[in-house]
Amino acid sequence: MTRGRMLGAACLLALAVWLCLSILASWRRQPVEAVQGKPQSTVGRLYVTDANWRGRPVYRLQNESQQTLRHIRLQSLAGDSLPILAITARGQAAPPQLTDPLAQPPYTLPPGACAWFVAPKPPPLQIVLYWQGADGHIRHEFDAFPLPGVH
Repeated sequence: MTRGRMLGAACLLALAVWLCLSILASWRRQPVEAVQGKPQSTVGRLYVTDANWRGRPVYRLQNESQQTLRHIRLQSLAGDSLPILAITARGQAAPPQLTDPLAQPPYTLPPGACAWFVAPKPPPLQIVLYWQGADGHIRHEFDAFPLPGVH
């Protein structure tokens, strides 16, 4: 094999490796929709409560952001909607009685307010919080709730 052919074969091999790595890297990138749906910072803080509702644990999600979260929805990783039992204002104590889930969606969660909801199991817990942004796009926060042991 001549020196020119060896150089050409080496260049073709390098080009093939570069092409394979480029394709692999593009497959690992998240789609634009996934990046747009993620909030700039954490909006919710999840708290475990002592309450139970029909034998299932009740959690409290507090809006830690400065924005009002409109059309909120809570969902388990299995895709089940998590019933919201009450929404309390900033600084308000636990609702006196947790009876039936709220029946008039959509729900709004002002800054500092809390949503009391039922989950299918005790901690650890993973949920997705959905809300409609001021621009009308649906936003979400997944497993970004800063509470040790509740993921």
